[in-house]
Amino acid sequence: MAVGVAKGAAFGKGGRGFWESDEMLAAEAASGRMEALGKIYERYSRPLYNFVARMIGDASQAEDVVHDVFVSLPAKARSFSGKSAFSTWLYALATNAARMQLRKAAARKERPMNGVEERRAAEGEDPIEAADRREKVRRVREALGKLTETEREAFLLYWYQGLAYDEIAQALDINVGAARLRVHRAHARLADLLGA
Repeated sequence: MAVGVAKGAAFGKGGRGFWESDEMLAAEAASGRMEALGKIYERYSRPLYNFVARMIGDASQAEDVVHDVFVSLPAKARSFSGKSAFSTWLYALATNAARMQLRKAAARKERPMNGVEERRAAEGEDPIEAADRREKVRRVREALGKLTETEREAFLLYWYQGLAYDEIAQALDINVGAARLRVHRAHARLADLLGA
């Protein structure tokens, strides 16, 4: 008797363990299966947090944005069409949520750019090295803040999240040429701003 395996499902290395694809989990999350949402959260909460924190520059607000993305995911997962990779679609949701957060902050006249890297300082770190690292982080953060929103989004998706140009294009709803151009412009502007 043959045992069927759902489309998108695979067995782990050596045939051990069962792994569900992102697309399969998205469909299950859309139908209200909380276990599927939990698995998506385990896979993507950290990378999304890192992306959003770099995009908006505030650890606490980044946590709020990622939380909002995952709270809205069961309802929004119904709109996932499969035209792009699930991860690309998820980064698009996070990008839009971060944009809304930045607009709210701008309306309140508070553009947060603090906290993320400082929390990572290791205990016992040499004070001079720590000061140098904080200064470098401050300069990079300041330079990222001087990029346009579109340049910053493309740059962060490319350099920090490792997305390919076609994935960036899908996440930002632009063509591949525009994605390449935004990443290139961001890189060139950062090099100028940082004197590299």
